Amino acid sequence: MSNSSLWALAIFAGLWSFSRANSCLRDRIPESQRHYLFENSSLKGESTPTPIRLVVYDWASADVASTLVEILIGEVLGYHVVQDATKTVSIFDGILKLAGCTSADCSQSQVNSHVAVETWLAEAITLFQNFQESNAAKAPEDLGSMGYNGDHNLFVKGSIRDIAYQDSGLALDFYKSFNTTFHKPQKYFGHLEDLDPEDFFLCDADGLEFSNALRMSDYIRWTGDLGGVTQLPGGTYMARCPNGRFWLAPSCRHNSSECIPLLAAGNGWIVDAMMQWSTVYGFPVAIGIAASWDIFVSNVMNTRSLFYWWMPDATFLQLDPSYIVLPPHSPIEWSQGNLRTAGSQNYITKLVSPEVRASAPSVRLFLQNMKLELGEIKQLLLEVANGRSTFDTVCNWVIANTGRWRQWIPVETNCEPGFGLQAADGSPASARDGATGCLLCPAGSFSERLVDDFGETYRCVPCPAGSHQNIPGKSDCLLCNPGYIAPEPGLELCTACEFGTYATSTGMMMCETCSNGTMWTTSRVVDRGLEVETWIEIEGAYSPSFCHCMQGYHLHRGECELCIEGSKCPGSSKLELLPGFFSFAEEPGEIFECFGSKERCPGGMPGTCASGRDPESVACGACLGGMRPDGGTCVACSSTDYVLLVVLCTLIVVCTGGVHIFLVVTDQASANQRSSLFTAALSLGHLITCAQLFSIMQQLQINWADPFQVLLDIFSFISLDAILSSVDAINCVARVTPEVEYLIGSLIVPLFFTIGPILAHFNVVYMMRRAGKAKSFGLHLLWKTLGLFSLIFFISLCSSFLEPFRCNRHPSGLRTLQSSHSVLCGFTGTHFILCLIGGLVCLLPITYLALSCWIILVELPKRVRVADIAFIRACSFLVMRFHPGKEVFTVLFLIRNVLIVLAPLIPSSSASLFLMAMLLATSFGLIAYYKPWRSLLSTQVDMLTHLALLLILQMGALAVVDVQEHVTMIVCTACASFMIIAIVSAAAQSAARHILSKLHKQFHFFLCHHKASTACWARLLKMELRSRGSSFTAFLDSDNLTDLTQLFSYVSHDVKTFVVLGSSQILTRKWCLGEMVIARLEKVDTVLLTFPGFELPDEQFMKLYHKLVPDIGDFASYGFGIAEVRETLHWLSSVKQIPVNSDFTEGSLTYIINQLTNTFVSLPATTCRTDMNILADPENMEAISTAHVLAKLMAPLMMGSHISLPTVIANPKQKLVAGLADTQSSPHLIVLCTDQCLVSYYYASWLLQARHLRSCFAVPVVADDIFEIPSPVKIGKLVQSSRLQGLETIDTQAYAHVLKSIFLEIALPFLPAQSSEEDLMVKANQLALPLRSGTVTTLNNRLVMVDQQQYLSESPGNSPGKPHHGLEPENDDFELGDNESYTALGGVSSVALTPGRQSRPESEAMSEWKTAVPPDTKEAEFQMYAKMYFSPTVTAKF
Repeated sequence: MSNSSLWALAIFAGLWSFSRANSCLRDRIPESQRHYLFENSSLKGESTPTPIRLVVYDWASADVASTLVEILIGEVLGYHVVQDATKTVSIFDGILKLAGCTSADCSQSQVNSHVAVETWLAEAITLFQNFQESNAAKAPEDLGSMGYNGDHNLFVKGSIRDIAYQDSGLALDFYKSFNTTFHKPQKYFGHLEDLDPEDFFLCDADGLEFSNALRMSDYIRWTGDLGGVTQLPGGTYMARCPNGRFWLAPSCRHNSSECIPLLAAGNGWIVDAMMQWSTVYGFPVAIGIAASWDIFVSNVMNTRSLFYWWMPDATFLQLDPSYIVLPPHSPIEWSQGNLRTAGSQNYITKLVSPEVRASAPSVRLFLQNMKLELGEIKQLLLEVANGRSTFDTVCNWVIANTGRWRQWIPVETNCEPGFGLQAADGSPASARDGATGCLLCPAGSFSERLVDDFGETYRCVPCPAGSHQNIPGKSDCLLCNPGYIAPEPGLELCTACEFGTYATSTGMMMCETCSNGTMWTTSRVVDRGLEVETWIEIEGAYSPSFCHCMQGYHLHRGECELCIEGSKCPGSSKLELLPGFFSFAEEPGEIFECFGSKERCPGGMPGTCASGRDPESVACGACLGGMRPDGGTCVACSSTDYVLLVVLCTLIVVCTGGVHIFLVVTDQASANQRSSLFTAALSLGHLITCAQLFSIMQQLQINWADPFQVLLDIFSFISLDAILSSVDAINCVARVTPEVEYLIGSLIVPLFFTIGPILAHFNVVYMMRRAGKAKSFGLHLLWKTLGLFSLIFFISLCSSFLEPFRCNRHPSGLRTLQSSHSVLCGFTGTHFILCLIGGLVCLLPITYLALSCWIILVELPKRVRVADIAFIRACSFLVMRFHPGKEVFTVLFLIRNVLIVLAPLIPSSSASLFLMAMLLATSFGLIAYYKPWRSLLSTQVDMLTHLALLLILQMGALAVVDVQEHVTMIVCTACASFMIIAIVSAAAQSAARHILSKLHKQFHFFLCHHKASTACWARLLKMELRSRGSSFTAFLDSDNLTDLTQLFSYVSHDVKTFVVLGSSQILTRKWCLGEMVIARLEKVDTVLLTFPGFELPDEQFMKLYHKLVPDIGDFASYGFGIAEVRETLHWLSSVKQIPVNSDFTEGSLTYIINQLTNTFVSLPATTCRTDMNILADPENMEAISTAHVLAKLMAPLMMGSHISLPTVIANPKQKLVAGLADTQSSPHLIVLCTDQCLVSYYYASWLLQARHLRSCFAVPVVADDIFEIPSPVKIGKLVQSSRLQGLETIDTQAYAHVLKSIFLEIALPFLPAQSSEEDLMVKANQLALPLRSGTVTTLNNRLVMVDQQQYLSESPGNSPGKPHHGLEPENDDFELGDNESYTALGGVSSVALTPGRQSRPESEAMSEWKTAVPPDTKEAEFQMYAKMYFSPTVTAKF
């Protein structure tokens, strides 16, 4: 035979042997046709095919039984079967594998097995029962006994048993045969010396039953053998082993050689029972625990000993052992620890996982039917023990016992309850025809009994509509409970009725709806231990009583309506009001908020009001008849209320009358007395204004809370609000309508405040008339008091007049008056009447405002000009609070207050807050800038008040109730847009200005000058340049510079030609040199006018410049330093230079202008003389420049008058009087007073000439800020000590006489170096006015007056130099305006400031004043009014 043939034969033989080793039956189901678990299951389990896994325990009988099951399930039932890869030792571990768990709590999972046979369940019965209770869904199912029970006991070898029986007839398989009292069983067994001690555990080894404290305790308890145990330190016991390895029974303990070896396995399985048996029945044994299973088997095989063993098992079957019969097992005694009876026979069962019932019902039925006898299993085990393989042994039995196991195989279509016929496609079948097997009836169906020709079986039928079944494998369906429905057959679960539906009975197929509306639901109340009910929506309602409106809705007229703000609808269909809200019982959804006092609306059910409140009134706004408000409640009127009303009225009359008398007395007091209380009165006025503003804030929809609310309540007593609200007490006298109540609050109560002053005034007039002094109490005093009251309480009065137009918006959308909560707004009915009355009443504050504007803006200036003291005193309540010239703030504040009162009328609280904040911020800015209050402290207090109010409004904005986001966002958008537009406009303006500066300069010239030496000359230069044409504009700091930081910007961008007025000190002026540096860096055309005394800098000057001007380093922040400064000093020598002569003439100025403008104008030759001359010191160039400036400004003012145009006399060659004819003229002289001018020879000469003129009018003008007007004494000393003394041409005594007469006239200031051109024009107008009107006193008249004063001063009783006319200003607390000092007026009182009266003789002026002023007015009062209303500032304004 060839090698290839041999190989083929070998391969065939190998395949045959492999097939034979894995298959048993010839008619087996092929592998390809076998099923996997879950493959055709109705359960939605694992998605991958799974074979049936077998748990195989680690003993021979379990291996044999598992192999038998594997063959029959696989080859006969047609399922894929595998055994676990590892043997299982513990019974409970096998249970966990079937459950798919790794521990008893199933916290972790493992791949689960499905079948476990040969399960000695008694070994773990307690654990199994506990596991079933805690994991019912996963616990394995017990399918019944294997057909035999297990037994573990003491065994004796068959050979020893037979010898003893043959020798002495002793039956060693009976427990009584071991009693040494009657028998000697030891002679048939070996001795301890035959055993190797090392083969056995030490008795105290961990984990042995010898050291089990509980079992040893039971041993002592039931045997009393203390000699057999050792007590440990903890009070527990362990077995006593004399040699350390064997426990000796009491019957041989005295002689171990008489002990029969008893071998135990494991950790000492049932060794505690062995100890009790040996002690109770006298067994002479020595018990030892083998160190391993192999040692145990070896010692059993090779020694003559008793041993522990169990059946069925193949280990010792060859020894033909017999178990020792003991007294029958007593479960009760064993449960108590008394083990003297035989052990129980072990229940050996078959366990399957829950999946088998559902997925492989035929396998379950097979295992349930499977029963083996003990003899059969013992025979199989014996064959295996003789060396035959387990599979071959079992396969032979299966082949030989076909009839035996065929009884176990279920008929495929014989289904048991819970199952039903299965079609070939895996779906339920209704009859046997076409059925291939059984399946677990799925959820939604039930197992119905079916009887046919083949017998009884079951089929799966869908649950009918109205019923359900959610558990697979059930034999019936359950009707749906009330509240649930099954609208179609075959449902696993009934469907709960949805919200708003219900089902009243079982087995319903459709839910009934609560109503046709959409806002219905089903709900019930839940008791959560709270005081308020809690309603929750529920599904599965079983009664129409569960039908309610959805949470947030309430039932009204059969419909569910939305619950709005101020209410809560928990889901009970009822509306509950929150505290502070009200609705009528008939219209519960029409909710009103109880503004003002929320306590009057306690909430709860609709129609509920606080005690004493009328539930028929809107928002509980009215009290019941005969009651009055008392906080949130109403209390019954009592006699006390009537008394309080009378007392209140009396107090108002008395207090207002007392205030009027106090004001009258104060008006008659001295200025010092009044001024001492003035600041306190202003502060009190601020307080009252704050109180009224607080009342306006309360009208906003802001939840002011404590402690600020307490403060607002306190301030309400200071304002009129508390008094106006007290009209509610009139309800105790008569029930008043809202119209009458409004008239009382807005008209009658304010008019009631006038009763006191009127009664007081006429009573005082009556008493004074009887005393003959009634003239001092005119009606103007009463007018003054009433006007003051109206001014102080203007805000409260306006607020009360506007009450019909202030409405609160309620959650229902309706609106009610803020002041009368029971009146609905809407311009109908009562509200319409109130609006008509309010419109008429509002004419009063409008008239008051218009009258105040007329007085302040129109009439007051006129009355001031004519010195109408009576009018001014009557209207002093309007103007006395502010500085002279700032009276317009009265009008501004009144308008501000009106707008603040109107702010709450805006529907949006955010917009109202915004308007109020804007008004207060604007007012704050004006006060901070102008400081109008007459007292500085009042200005500071008012500014602080504004800041506090703005902060309160800002914080109040956080508590706005009705935040209208749309309006708020519009305001925010407007502010942001304004900001962006302003920023962009500023940037665009700057960019455009930069571009235009390149094309067209704003100024043609920039005049850089030293203010101390050339300011007046620069002013004159600017005016002359402008006279050449409108294009020749010039920048002059006193006119055009408003921000010092922009100075260099003007030089670099806005100037075409930079003109340096080179005076002697200009190069040491930091800012002047900075301007020059910028002009050089920006390459601006520069012209240097060199004045006398100016020198270009040399090297030494430039080198030491940083020491000469130390702060030049400050320019580093502007981008240049000392290096650029030195370069600029070098540069000056290269620019165009124009010299300026020391002898200033119009011709030299014309030449300079021609050079700068590149134009030519010749000086016209004129010899005409004028009768108006301006005298200037020829030795002072600034004085000459000032004279020319004044002449140019006065020229247009003098046109049309009898006076010719002014001429400047500043040339030493000029004379005032040329001949005798000049003495007949009436020239006007303006004497410019500058430093050292009075000691000038030319001045003295001109003024001495003027005294010879018959009608010469001389007016002094201060043109130098360092000039001091001399007193008469100083004039004499000045003339005597000057250089004029000794000159023959100068009569110093006459010159002094002329100076004294000149300075009797007020010396007006005219300072070009410090003033803008507008200010200079005002001063020129002031100077021209008396000259044009001809009211200036002639020089001759004043010379006479000087003589009179000198005479009076030398008379007895008068000290020299003391004025006697009494017109000197008093020393009071009022601040003075510009130029209001006594010394600045040259010794003339403020009376002389009135236009048209400035230079008249004292007697004439005083007579006119005393005619205008009432004869009983004191001189001090007159002086105060004159000073208050006729300061130069006020005069300049008018």
